[in-house]
Amino acid sequence: DFLAAGALLAVPAALIMKQPDLGTALLVLAAGLSVILFAGLSWKLIVPPVLLGLVGIGLVVFAGIVLDYWLR
Repeated sequence: DFLAAGALLAVPAALIMKQPDLGTALLVLAAGLSVILFAGLSWKLIVPPVLLGLVGIGLVVFAGIVLDYWLR
């Protein structure tokens, strides 16, 4: 159930990022993850993907891959 919810959350977030609108995509992801969290998903299943995402975002930003208009 939670995997399906994650997939349903990823589709609109990916489409929003394609526009590109990073801020709105991050807000949609945060809201969706909050809903999944409050639906009863265990912290043990939430923390690893969130940490991987944060590390990935950090690598993208520090590697200079982020486009200029995302940082404005």
